[in-house]
Amino acid sequence: MLVFSYFGDTVAWIAERLLNVVAVDRRLARYRGRIAVVKGSESFEGITRSDAVFGFAPESTEAPPSRCDDKYDILVTTDVLAEGMNLQQCGRIINYDLPWNPMRLVQRHGRIDRIGSPHEKVFLTCVCFPTANSKPFSPSKSGSAGSLPERRLPSDSIRSSFRTGPHGTRLRGRPEANRGAPKGRLIPIRAERLRRARAQW
Repeated sequence: MLVFSYFGDTVAWIAERLLNVVAVDRRLARYRGRIAVVKGSESFEGITRSDAVFGFAPESTEAPPSRCDDKYDILVTTDVLAEGMNLQQCGRIINYDLPWNPMRLVQRHGRIDRIGSPHEKVFLTCVCFPTANSKPFSPSKSGSAGSLPERRLPSDSIRSSFRTGPHGTRLRGRPEANRGAPKGRLIPIRAERLRRARAQW
């Protein structure tokens, strides 16, 4: 199992928690001594980056004969291993956090979802933590379960927002090309006038 986190401090915290749990839980006894950590190029608990990678996936990384022992079942790492690594010997990724750039997730998943994987299926998991501002999901009354509720602004509100310039100044007139435009639609000519007015401020 490959566990990714963006921050090195989070990687160290996850590793510490895992090591503590594995040490006391008999059900996880098989993972004792089989957890490796990679944070940048530095070694962690005496295990270097190359030792961790070769010990975690010796076949897919083509480890040299002297370092081809399968030593680790869990590898906790930052995005330092998210590119250019062949780790398809592993069959599961856990993203402990979600990076701002979704391409990072694609890069992470590409480490194991590769040609030559011995696994019929690979498992990609994203951990999402609730925040103080998050609200529980509720389906739309008119929509089916699983659809997000819609919120629409009255068309008058939309139109009036396009008539108001920066600092509440009014934009006068209405271009002839915009006459007869459907209510509530964004009007390109008016939007361009608004951008020019804002640029003058």
